[in-house]
Amino acid sequence: MNIRPQSTAIVDVPPPPRHSSEPQLVTRADIMFLDNRGDIEDRNRPIPLRSPFLDAVSAFSHGTILHTPDGPVAVEDLLPGDRVLTETGGPQTLLWKGSWQTPANSSIQLVRVAADAFGDGFPSRDMIFGPATRIIRRHPAAQSRLGVDQVSLPISDLVDGIAVVSVTPQRPVTLCHLLFDQHHSIRACGLEVETYHPGPLHRLGLSQELRAIFLGMFPHLGCISDLDAPRFTRFSLADLDLLEVS
Repeated sequence: MNIRPQSTAIVDVPPPPRHSSEPQLVTRADIMFLDNRGDIEDRNRPIPLRSPFLDAVSAFSHGTILHTPDGPVAVEDLLPGDRVLTETGGPQTLLWKGSWQTPANSSIQLVRVAADAFGDGFPSRDMIFGPATRIIRRHPAAQSRLGVDQVSLPISDLVDGIAVVSVTPQRPVTLCHLLFDQHHSIRACGLEVETYHPGPLHRLGLSQELRAIFLGMFPHLGCISDLDAPRFTRFSLADLDLLEVS
């Protein structure tokens, strides 16, 4: 498998014109994806420092251990084309990986999860997760009210100030996210978390200009609709609390 980097001059998206009301591009993301020949392409793109752009690259910190058919692998060592064990479909081929480095002392809030915070071995050791991480949970109210076996919760909703703590990084931290041909869940140091899925494009609230930049993060896709529908229903913890009392 070949890795074919492209020059920045070719792939950079030009910044908005001075009169544009859109935010300026203020950070860069490293994008790796599997092309239709089975080669890995590597691009570096400027993106706005805002959701949904950061959601695509802000889940797993370096050192997060994922499971593959060949054994545990740190997320930073995974490449498109590698097989990863999923909870929802067995071994699946990684098609896309997006990453970026947070600025030191930025407003980006990470989440530190202590070992065994959600039960023995969940996670298996202290972990740092990015703000886009969503945990898969089974919840009785979702099952009884909606017939949904599993829901996806933002990890920030589970902050308790003791075992799950919001932290501001004092130095740059590299975060990434992973995209497969379908929406899956995987084990990250024992915790079941969802893989990346942007959801319906029309719900992202992007202008035409920003939509073009967002779609440029996924060169292997003809369009976002090439992805299957999200597998998991996304809730906030407050949503689930309302289900319980309704």
